Amino acid sequence: MTVLILGQLVNVGSGSVGYLMVLTGHQDQSAFIFGCSALANLILNAIAIPFLGILGAAIATATCMAIWNVVLHILVVRYLDIYPSIIFAFWKPKSS
Repeated sequence: MTVLILGQLVNVGSGSVGYLMVLTGHQDQSAFIFGCSALANLILNAIAIPFLGILGAAIATATCMAIWNVVLHILVVRYLDIYPSIIFAFWKPKSS
């Protein structure tokens, strides 16, 4: 459970990036990221579960969720010029 909570902390920290991408017309990029994440989750679970059991499943799932949200966060910043992360509430990079 602790591993999944850490994965959810990354989700919370990155903001509502999935909704932002879908609702602003970038659903194709979002669907590609979601599909790649689902495939990576299946592969990582197939590798990790035999070795680590339920902990391996939690690690694989949390890792895929974190990577999916970080990649979508990067795309939101790039395409929409919106900084949805809680980090940017305190520190926003200088625009060029």
